[in-house]
Amino acid sequence: MLKNKLLLFFFLLGMFTNISAQNINDFRSINSGNWTTATNWERFDGTNWVTATYYPGNGPTNDINIINGNTITINSPISISVNSITIGDNDDTNIETLEVNSNATIFTNTFLIKLDGLLKWISFVTLTLSNDDTELIVENTLPDDPSLGSTHGIYINPPPCSKNQTLEIGTARKNIYATCNGGGGSSVESFNEVNNSGGNQSLTVTIVPSVTELCSGETISFTAYPSGTAYNSGNTTTYNWTSTPTTGNITNTNSDTTSASPTTDGSITYQINITHSGYNASNSVTITVNNCNQPSGKIITNRRITYRVNK
Repeated sequence: MLKNKLLLFFFLLGMFTNISAQNINDFRSINSGNWTTATNWERFDGTNWVTATYYPGNGPTNDINIINGNTITINSPISISVNSITIGDNDDTNIETLEVNSNATIFTNTFLIKLDGLLKWISFVTLTLSNDDTELIVENTLPDDPSLGSTHGIYINPPPCSKNQTLEIGTARKNIYATCNGGGGSSVESFNEVNNSGGNQSLTVTIVPSVTELCSGETISFTAYPSGTAYNSGNTTTYNWTSTPTTGNITNTNSDTTSASPTTDGSITYQINITHSGYNASNSVTITVNNCNQPSGKIITNRRITYRVNK
């Protein structure tokens, strides 16, 4: 009875989580094509995802997600205000892309490029994120990842890479944040530098485990790599490792590197929380722990042959 009640609880919790993950007037892509084509989008009406009757920003708009391997192209000038834009869905199968083929001005709080998301200039145009406090986040596995800027992040190889492919953030500063090749001023970053820093005004942390699967009682090691423009290697970073369940057996909870010897079988999630210069970031990784002990055997002997029978 208790088990059934727990299963029902977690089922309902999962339903609530899925429902609460969307907000009214969220948009998600359903086809590749122009940003301004409404039929390339679905809108959440508060209960269901429905075919959009206007494109994101051309009416009430909350969060925008480009997903399912779609490529959305800004082919004509737009000036819109939205809460956030996310490119990618981390499904590890397809690349989601936002192509910039026309000048565009977007007022947004957050612009997130996920590990399978790509922001790509295909013309000499400017994308302006007009909120001075826009947080630009570029997820990366490690700085200088060879695929960063190629299959995810901000594309760094448009033909040719030029200072005329421009990303501006804010209007108060009246300056350019980044260009493809970093040209255009002494404070201008290149798209490659933005990729490696993880964006602007942000702190991120990546966990690299030595393995993703091991036997119970074996040892696994983890390294945490902070990044983002809020990160300065000369400043102090505090670390705190935890595991769920706590049988993850972490040896050192307050360092960028640690190890663990999990004692229970199944999935164990290891999480790192860091604090740096007033910013906080966290990440987690799930490890599979197997029971690798050989089954015990019982010896049966007759007059001529000895057998070992595994049970």
